[in-house]
Amino acid sequence: MFSKWLTYDLESTFLRKGFKRTDTKIIEIALYGKDFNPKTHKGESYQALVNPLEKYSTGEEVIESLESMGQSSEKSINFWVKLLSQKHMIDSSVRRKNTQEKADALAKTLAKYEFKTTKDALTEAIEFGKEHIWIAHNGNSFDSKIVMGNCSDLGVDSDELQLNDSLPMFRHYMKGQPSYSQVILFASMFGGKYKAHHALEDSKALHKMIRKCAENTDKEVIPMFTEMPVKKKTRKRNASKRYDSDLYDIRGVGIGSVNVFFENNIKSKQQLHDYISTNEKSTWLKEFTAVHAYKKLGEKLYSGEIVLI
Repeated sequence: MFSKWLTYDLESTFLRKGFKRTDTKIIEIALYGKDFNPKTHKGESYQALVNPLEKYSTGEEVIESLESMGQSSEKSINFWVKLLSQKHMIDSSVRRKNTQEKADALAKTLAKYEFKTTKDALTEAIEFGKEHIWIAHNGNSFDSKIVMGNCSDLGVDSDELQLNDSLPMFRHYMKGQPSYSQVILFASMFGGKYKAHHALEDSKALHKMIRKCAENTDKEVIPMFTEMPVKKKTRKRNASKRYDSDLYDIRGVGIGSVNVFFENNIKSKQQLHDYISTNEKSTWLKEFTAVHAYKKLGEKLYSGEIVLI
């Protein structure tokens, strides 16, 4: 176990149905807090914009490359353009254009600026963060799977990585919060906002949140993670369990509800997140009446109380 820690975050593409979290492609990675100075409240950081595509000379190649890797080209391009426009690398007017036009603008931007390859970015990040525990918010379900999946695919040595998740820690030490999504929890802790969904800003915000929680509980950071009681896993009855899915991880969702989700082509928390992001709550209330406690579950999903990714 390392004695030092830092925070990390990824921005990534969106998967097509049928692919696993480990197949997700990284478009930004950041780490923050190396050699952190409590007096100045500053630490060293690593940040890299990543181009995971092999072909990107034209918009058509951008779309084809994303689709060939199992990514949803439309959703991925929408998010990627939004991210780069907020970094002033793509004109914000492009966000109002259609997918093909966005892909064309993205191709020009990928050629114009220096982006890291995924392998180089991961190799540099691992070297920067060596001998540190890496902590991400909801990392067990999202960031750590993507990092390890990409390392495995690209032959990047990840044997020394120790990845941890801040979500269970906050739930343990800060009970009763209206939501444990990072943005809402940050606002609850500090009464303000930050530039969310940018990897370095998310990493800095999480570092601040963890330090504040440690201060409030009068603990050192690493013991906050290592000294939490381990929850005993209860064995579910699998007599009529037809599907294997992380949807079962959602509190209150059982066999019957998962069956309904699968019948509607929602087979994972990622796909449920995509549904919630693209459909009004009124649509949910019409289509998922067969889900157990669908009104209450819908309220929690649409308010962000239930964190899916």
